[in-house]
Amino acid sequence: MLEKVSINKLREKEGRGKFLTIMLVIYAVYIINNILYLFRTDLFNVSITKIFLSNLGQGVALLFHIVILIGIFRWKKAAVYGFFLLPTLQILYINLIVIPKSTFFITLLYAFAGVLTLWALLSLWFFALKRKWHLFL
Repeated sequence: MLEKVSINKLREKEGRGKFLTIMLVIYAVYIINNILYLFRTDLFNVSITKIFLSNLGQGVALLFHIVILIGIFRWKKAAVYGFFLLPTLQILYINLIVIPKSTFFITLLYAFAGVLTLWALLSLWFFALKRKWHLFL
């Protein structure tokens, strides 16, 4: 007779895996880099509050990235869905709202580069998460 194994015992047995762990570390470094960028003080005579308020959109996205990282670390499927949705929304925001102030060719070039980069990034993450999907709740 087959013994039913709890998901926690299965997680302990299989572990996170090297590739997923490396991807999570890279994602954490990305978040730390964004935090440092958000609170940069290279502007003279400007307080941290004014810098944060001027980058409010980046701050909100950064909070979502932190929540997603914690969720993936805790094996939550909703965090994985959010992880795949957030960069897509960021690329759409950049290409539809920020960049259209440029010429059409520059806008098209940024859109192509953004979609290509997003596809490569999400493909790596899909590969990392696919093998451990049965461990997510």
